[in-house]
Amino acid sequence: MKILLIIAGLCALGFSARWNWWRLPKKGVAILMYHKIGTPPRDSRLRKLWVSPRKFEQQMNYLRKKSIPVISFAEYYQMLQEKRVPEKAVIITFDDGYQDNYSEAFPVLKKYGFKAMFFLVSDTIGIINKWHDPATEPHQKMLSLEQIREMQAAGMEFGSHTLSHLNLNALNIEAANIQITKSKPVLEEVLGKPVDIFAYPYGAGAYNPRVKQLVKPAGYKLAVGIKQAINMRDQEDLFALKRITVRGDENMFDFYLQITRGKNRL
Repeated sequence: MKILLIIAGLCALGFSARWNWWRLPKKGVAILMYHKIGTPPRDSRLRKLWVSPRKFEQQMNYLRKKSIPVISFAEYYQMLQEKRVPEKAVIITFDDGYQDNYSEAFPVLKKYGFKAMFFLVSDTIGIINKWHDPATEPHQKMLSLEQIREMQAAGMEFGSHTLSHLNLNALNIEAANIQITKSKPVLEEVLGKPVDIFAYPYGAGAYNPRVKQLVKPAGYKLAVGIKQAINMRDQEDLFALKRITVRGDENMFDFYLQITRGKNRL
C-alpha cells in the first residue's frame, strides 16, 4: 500500500510539473502567437512552430464552443483607452506572414467569424523568409500582396514585424530604428490604412529600453513581445504586451491551460 501511495504521489508531482493545472485561472486578455499552420518539412529544426490544420481547427472550435470572445487589436486598444480590459478575451496573432496563413488558417478563421492579426516582414512579402538559413531550416513562401488584400477585405488585421526580421538587440541604434520605422510606411502603402501595432522579431528588443523607446515615436500604438502570460490590467506595458506561444507539439489540455492560466508548464 505504501509503495502504491508513493507511486501515486510521484505521478501527481510529475503531472503537476508537466501541466500547471494547479494554478488559479487568470482574468484578462490572452494574446495567442502562431507562426505556421501545416505539416513541417522533414528536416525542420523549428517543428514546434508548426501547428497542424487539424489542431488549429480544434482550437478555434474550442474558443467558439466555450463562448470565449475573440477580439481584434483595434477593439483591444479602444478598451485600453477606456480602461475596461475584459475579464476574458483572446486575440489571435500570426508572426512573419507565411503563405500557409492564407491557405490553412484564413479559411478556418472565416468559418468561425474570427479576426486575427498578421505581423508582416515588409521586405519579404510575396517571396520567401530570407532570414532563415536553408541549410538548417527550409525556406517558406510568404503571403502575396493579393492574399494580404483579400484577407484585409475579410476583416483581418496587419501589423509590422520590421523590414527584414533582424534581431533588434544585435543592431546599433540607427539600424534598429530603420527596421522599426521604415517598415511602417511600406505596409501602409500596401494596406491603404495606418499600421499601428508592432511585433519584435524573436521578441528581441521588447525588454531592452534602448530598442523599445524607438517604437512609440515611430507611430505605433501597441507592441507585443513573447513573454508567456495573460495581460491582466490596463497598466500593462503597452509596448511589450505578453503573448502565449501556441506550439505544434501541445494538446488541447495545454491550450486550455494557456488561455486560462497564461502558461501551461513550469
